[in-house]
Amino acid sequence: MIKDYRLNFRNFISFILFCINPFICYVYSTLSYIKGRGKNSVFFLSLSLAIIFIYLPIMYDTSANFYKVHYLMDGEIPNLYNWFAVKMRSYITIDFYYFIFLYVFVILYSWFKCVGYQYDTSEKYKTIYLLIVALFSLNYRDIMDINRNCYAYSVFLIYYYYLKDRFPNFKIFFLLLTLSISISIHISAILLWLIFLITNIRKFKGRALDIAFYMSVVLAFVMPIILNLSQGILGSIGGAFTSRLMYYLYDSGFAVQDFTISTLMKKILNFILIFFIGILCILDRKRNNDSRINLILILCTLSLLFSSYVTLFERISLAVTLLYFYAIFKINGFPNLKKIILLLIVSRTVILNLLVYFPIFIGDYSNVLPNYNNKLELEAKPFYLNTFYLLDIDNGYSDKYLIRNDIWGK
Repeated sequence: MIKDYRLNFRNFISFILFCINPFICYVYSTLSYIKGRGKNSVFFLSLSLAIIFIYLPIMYDTSANFYKVHYLMDGEIPNLYNWFAVKMRSYITIDFYYFIFLYVFVILYSWFKCVGYQYDTSEKYKTIYLLIVALFSLNYRDIMDINRNCYAYSVFLIYYYYLKDRFPNFKIFFLLLTLSISISIHISAILLWLIFLITNIRKFKGRALDIAFYMSVVLAFVMPIILNLSQGILGSIGGAFTSRLMYYLYDSGFAVQDFTISTLMKKILNFILIFFIGILCILDRKRNNDSRINLILILCTLSLLFSSYVTLFERISLAVTLLYFYAIFKINGFPNLKKIILLLIVSRTVILNLLVYFPIFIGDYSNVLPNYNNKLELEAKPFYLNTFYLLDIDNGYSDKYLIRNDIWGK
């Protein structure tokens, strides 16, 4: 009863602080979340951070999606992500960024909820594990630029690591619900569900997965040649899914293999981290046969295999990022390897934020938002203004503001 009282009291304080300012609420909720070992203040932690995020610079894909919705357009494959916004806006007057706010909240809530639920407190030093994994794994671009992918994967995440375990009597219902929603949001989520199906049907007791992982490191360098040779075969199959796959692999504006300095840096950091995550999974497979560890290992293998393709590698590595905490928390032993992984997680986030993403906030971002002063003014608002003021999107990235100031995808 005392525990419930403390939990309710912390939530009450989070609510009061949330009404005052989202940044203050975020700081308190983060401390409460870590102190409560991932069980406290998940809702207000996610809600306050979502408000902060929607006042930071709009990213490329989000900008393009705004104009698709605004002009009632859609991509090659209709998706629930844009369809829901278009449908709602046909009935009521509501700005596009309210949908982004909802999607970001779902991503963050799924993330913090699953990390906290799967967190294992059996080893005393693991509190630092929770801190690093929860706060340093996802970065701003993961959530706000490739928002649709992240949203779709987070629906899989909440089923796989929370609903499936928390409500075993309803797991079939939640399976069908989250399966249909995630694939409707982004078709790439089908990859996660296929691997989920395979790892639950087959036990993979041999070393086939281990060998495939090591081979993926070598094949990564010749994969572009293999795929170019098979382009004609894939093109002859036809169908919506094949069309999308062809776009991922061969389109000159998408499946680029010429890395910029920033994308190369991100590739190297992700490649090294994913490699060590895979090694951790392989070491555990010698003692156990956990289907979730097998799923993570298969994703690591595919991620490394397609590392020569910027966007495809980015999407699969995002899925690895959303799921790898299970391996860190649940695999017993290997403390030195885990410390290396944690160091890589922190290093990746710090380096990418400082050298790649931070210039978006303080530097030239004129290819999306030409008005530098307006961008800075909006960025500062969540740190000193009242929450209810901020919830009025007319004070931020409203439709009117985006039409006047946002040029990407216009």
